[in-house]
Amino acid sequence: MEGKGVTIRPMREQDKEGVVELRRSYGQQLGIGALDALTKYDPDCIYVAVTEDGQVQGSCAVVDLHPDIAYVMMHAVRAELQKSGLATRLWQEAVEQRLGADRNAFLICGGFHVAMYYRRFGFESVSPQSVHYIRPGPADISSLTQSEEGVQVAAVQVQDDVETVAAIADYDAAVFGFRRERFIGFVLAEKGNAVVVARRDDQNRSVVGYGVVSTDISGRALLRIVYADEEAIAECIVYRLLEAYGPFHKKGLTGLLLAGAGKGHGIDHKMALETVPYVNILYRRHEPSTCDYGKQFVVPV
Repeated sequence: MEGKGVTIRPMREQDKEGVVELRRSYGQQLGIGALDALTKYDPDCIYVAVTEDGQVQGSCAVVDLHPDIAYVMMHAVRAELQKSGLATRLWQEAVEQRLGADRNAFLICGGFHVAMYYRRFGFESVSPQSVHYIRPGPADISSLTQSEEGVQVAAVQVQDDVETVAAIADYDAAVFGFRRERFIGFVLAEKGNAVVVARRDDQNRSVVGYGVVSTDISGRALLRIVYADEEAIAECIVYRLLEAYGPFHKKGLTGLLLAGAGKGHGIDHKMALETVPYVNILYRRHEPSTCDYGKQFVVPV
């Protein structure tokens, strides 16, 4: 995997700061604990393009969430190396080798990159789902629904709470469409994250939603996941996540909203968010029929 003075290989500990700086240079979202969580989940899932003196020139990650689906993320090279062929080489030597010929996978990208991933890299299925990027900045949570009859919405500490993690994983599998319990366990416990769970206020205490917010590498709040049975529950989750979250009050909010979730009224309108449409979900082979997009209000980054 060597040539032209650049080696493509799995990320090592000494590469992490270079990957963070690359992401920061593009203004790309990344939780402060994300790299550690991903490498705990799979030490070889993040790849870097590095020079002989250790300078990170590019990165990408292929996260095996389930035998039937992988998540491709963090694909970028330094701005001055765009159109040099490094991005294609990184893709071929890392992503394609790891996925093989037939494996299904998905990625999330801006509309201006759809043609590249569709034509050059073979992500043939463009989901009709509309994803909106939350432009970093302040947000007003005062108009969000703060309580819902028959539902308890509360922050949880997941460390050593096997029952809560398992309950969240069960709900996540039903909404995401694939079971990824081990991966979710690392995300929930990630450094800088806060977690909120919504449960029915009855004997079964069944989970009807959950959410995760991270501190991103720029110090702001990054909405990572919000899944819920109903839009009002999703609003309660977002409110609980952000009401006492320091990074939100200091530097504002960012994330990716699935605009059609719930009744499509738009949490972004209630929060007076400035959003950018034309963010797309692409699949390598086909869009799974198991995904319940109606309950996915914030999609993972």
